[in-house]
Amino acid sequence: MFSATDWMLKRVLKSVLKKTVGRYLQSEPDLDQLDVQLSKGTFELRNVLLNCDAVNAQLALGGWSITAGYIGLVKGAIPLTANTGSSSSSSAGATGGANSATVDATPTNFT
Repeated sequence: MFSATDWMLKRVLKSVLKKTVGRYLQSEPDLDQLDVQLSKGTFELRNVLLNCDAVNAQLALGGWSITAGYIGLVKGAIPLTANTGSSSSSSAGATGGANSATVDATPTNFT
């Protein structure tokens, strides 16, 4: 069952992803590609194509370029902390699986 809370969480996550990693994706993630488990503090993003121009510009691989890229699954942690009065730190992380990229091994600069 798809609830209004699920829809709202997905919209918030989509907005955060768009602002943080949106330039590296070929298109905006669809809500169907997102899964948010707030009770577990996790999210998943599935089946996205990379914006290879943005990735290549960021990586600057010196003669190598990514010509096609696909990410099958990214799992992330949503740092949640309870206000217990004590200081604590939290961090966010992500892991991936079923990813692929096609790399063009032809040098682009002969100097």
